[in-house]
Amino acid sequence: MGFIETPAERTMQITEQISTDTASRFLNQFNKIVDLAKKDKKEKVMTIQICCGGGSVAVASGFIDLICLAKKDITIQTVGIGHVGSAAVPILMAGTFRYVHKHCGIFVHNGRFERRGKMNLAERRSIGEQSRKIFATYNDLVVEYSKGKMSKEKFEKLCAAASYISGQDIIDYGFADEIL
Repeated sequence: MGFIETPAERTMQITEQISTDTASRFLNQFNKIVDLAKKDKKEKVMTIQICCGGGSVAVASGFIDLICLAKKDITIQTVGIGHVGSAAVPILMAGTFRYVHKHCGIFVHNGRFERRGKMNLAERRSIGEQSRKIFATYNDLVVEYSKGKMSKEKFEKLCAAASYISGQDIIDYGFADEIL
């Protein structure tokens, strides 16, 4: 299936860092567009354009859950533009049909957490364990959405090398289905 042009009212962008601060805007816009797309008699399609360096993997996982629920009723096209990095990568990959523009690059790296304020050893260990679980989920999502094109070991090597992927490699690794 080729890319379906969607009207502006059924197209949204993710361009800001993915965080709890930006989540409510995303959720509100996403839900409105899904409702519009469900009402269309001919093509129940929406498009999510992504040009985002990443952010919170936990918040991105919530976005992915919503995308997967909506895919039961509508087609969701995700389109990578420019730079798609870190937590934005599995959002791109979660679409029904996944596209990138020819100059788009994908950036993956090992996860990290930012320490804020003083923490004792027990707090650091607890946060470290929580972070490991979140990043394991991230790795599992990327491997699952690669549609069999990438093993967990291969993805972990890409992350360890802080890799920038472009061109046909994006398709070969399963980050997207087609270059526009």
